[in-house]
Amino acid sequence: MPRCPTASVNGRGGRGCGFVGRPGGLRDRLKGGALNLGCTALAEAAGTLETLGRGGTVEGAGPLIDRLSDAFDRTAAVLQVELEAA
Repeated sequence: MPRCPTASVNGRGGRGCGFVGRPGGLRDRLKGGALNLGCTALAEAAGTLETLGRGGTVEGAGPLIDRLSDAFDRTAAVLQVELEAA
């Protein structure tokens, strides 16, 4: 199973991966993509990181990235089952 792309970014801090400062970065695309697929838990986790990133900080991002990674893994597992059933 693929892992969340944020899981190994710079010591789990999030800098350099699009979660800090820039609108339209990874956080926005991940949240939007998750919403398009109806993956609300993943979208909520990405949204929480989006709010943090808009503040220009990664302080406290570690647990949020863990939550995002878990939601990503659950989403990927469900999508894999759906793909195999199709």
